[in-house]
Amino acid sequence: MNFHVLAATFVIAVTEPADASEVNAPVVVEPITWSADSPDRLRESFTQQLDAALRERAAVAHAPPDCVDDICLAQLAAREGARGRLRFEIDERERDYEIGVNWRTADGNKRATLVRCDVCTPVEAANAAARAAVDLLGARVLASLSVVSSPPGADVTIDGRRRGRTPYATEIEPGPHRVEVSKAQHLTELRTVDLSNGSAEDIRVELEIDRRPRERAMRIAGGTTMGVGVATLVTGIVLAAVDEAPVKSNCDGVHRDRFGNCEFRWNTLAGGVTAIVLGAGMTAAGAVLYAKNRPRVRTELRASLTRVDLTLRF
Repeated sequence: MNFHVLAATFVIAVTEPADASEVNAPVVVEPITWSADSPDRLRESFTQQLDAALRERAAVAHAPPDCVDDICLAQLAAREGARGRLRFEIDERERDYEIGVNWRTADGNKRATLVRCDVCTPVEAANAAARAAVDLLGARVLASLSVVSSPPGADVTIDGRRRGRTPYATEIEPGPHRVEVSKAQHLTELRTVDLSNGSAEDIRVELEIDRRPRERAMRIAGGTTMGVGVATLVTGIVLAAVDEAPVKSNCDGVHRDRFGNCEFRWNTLAGGVTAIVLGAGMTAAGAVLYAKNRPRVRTELRASLTRVDLTLRF
């Protein structure tokens, strides 16, 4: 297939780009290439309609007609502060069009689409090409995201949807995302990332062993020990309090002396003191055991000029 260049280069400024930071950034439209047997009148009609269709969606300015090589276009893009370059490649045969629309951003990312328009007039084909171009300009470049964990084999969940296991890599829409990395018997890592167009993000996590089952068992043991200790302590206090008190059930008749004192008295001081010491020790040990194994939540916030990461460990 043979092509030759029809000098029809424009600079367009997209009025509503997908990225707010690119508002009013122009786009360089490279010279259109045509199949060799396309008549000049058809090319001229197509070019005029494409220009008009682009003007409906953007501000269009013609570049110098002699600016057709890559050096000139690159200089034009730099001078205009363009965010990229757009190129049309047209194969027309008996009113059947195949239009390649190629978009290259200033940082080198490329996107392309092929438009087919069968039995079309130049106006219809130009409108289809313009719509495809605007769709490409408004499209967002996928970002790259990889997740690596130690130990490997952890489940990766992005925005509530399980995606795979580490090591994991994918392409994902730009914007904020919630990434969870989880593995049995380990604490779950939660990261929030905000990805920009075409960016690459590597997430590396070290999963800590989940000690919560053991800690829960230890808390239960601590609580039980405290309960038994308190009961033992109260029992010891009661025993110490009743020491030397008369046994009233055996204080009648012959079991009283001439002064009316009961012959039988409680002898519980030693047992009471023992229970008090034991109960106090058990209560203190249980309290320490419970306090050392209470639930913990650690939060880490890391920020820079361009991003904020939040990490929670449970």
